[in-house]
Amino acid sequence: MGSIVLNFDAAKDNIIDNGYPIMQSYRMKGCVYVPTGFIGKTLFSSSSPCMDVADILTLQHSGWEIGTHSNSHPNFIMVSKKRIEAEVVESIKYLKHIGINEISSISYPGDGISKKGIKIVEKYLKIGTMSNGISNNYNFNNFLNLTIKRNFICEKTFNEKRIKEYLTFLKGYKGFGVFSFHDIVSKPKYIDNDLSIDKFKKIIEMIDELNLPVKTFQDLQEEKVPFSERNFVPEMLMTIGSEGKRCYNSYIMGYVIYFIYKIEGIRKILTKWYYNKKISRINTDI
Repeated sequence: MGSIVLNFDAAKDNIIDNGYPIMQSYRMKGCVYVPTGFIGKTLFSSSSPCMDVADILTLQHSGWEIGTHSNSHPNFIMVSKKRIEAEVVESIKYLKHIGINEISSISYPGDGISKKGIKIVEKYLKIGTMSNGISNNYNFNNFLNLTIKRNFICEKTFNEKRIKEYLTFLKGYKGFGVFSFHDIVSKPKYIDNDLSIDKFKKIIEMIDELNLPVKTFQDLQEEKVPFSERNFVPEMLMTIGSEGKRCYNSYIMGYVIYFIYKIEGIRKILTKWYYNKKISRINTDI
């Protein structure tokens, strides 16, 4: 059986207020990514402030993974290697200062990073996630665990049928998928960012109905299964456009690739081909 990882970017306080109670009622945990320079403050023009230290520690005590979202939230594609290193080091230092036990993952601010940037990140962290496909302009064969694709879900990209298809496929697969959220609110204002509480609850209910395990990246690392072999097929199968339209890979083709992929001798060739292919035109959001 596969599993799903639930990511929460920017550590917004509406996650602790609206998302966390729902997940607690189903005994689920997630990964929250903290922009340490904005703890307890408003992140840019966002309508909701980030969590305070007490909120972050509450999540840690509940089994959630706490990762970094940098310190000042620059776009990692646009800044220098020196700036990236400073952002990573400073954020990890602060998270340890407030009592976070283990920091091993990052959600890249700006949703992407260059190959040179990843060489910096890998000195300090084991896992990195991104959503918009910018990374595919580079050759990342040696950095698969630091370029994990996540499916960002908001009002604009929410598609109940497609999400259920994705989760159902994961149940019969040995890999994992990643859903990412930003703000969980009662009245969505920004359709590219917010998701309503009702729709978030619907996703959690679907996961529960399928009895699909919800894990953190730390859980997956403990299983010691290569990330290149865990995240490959679900990403190819459910790559769709931001308006719910299929693009690049069809549902049927996903299953064909899945059965071929089960042949161990072909697996490395397929993985290498896929991560070499430049598909920057593709939006990997659900």
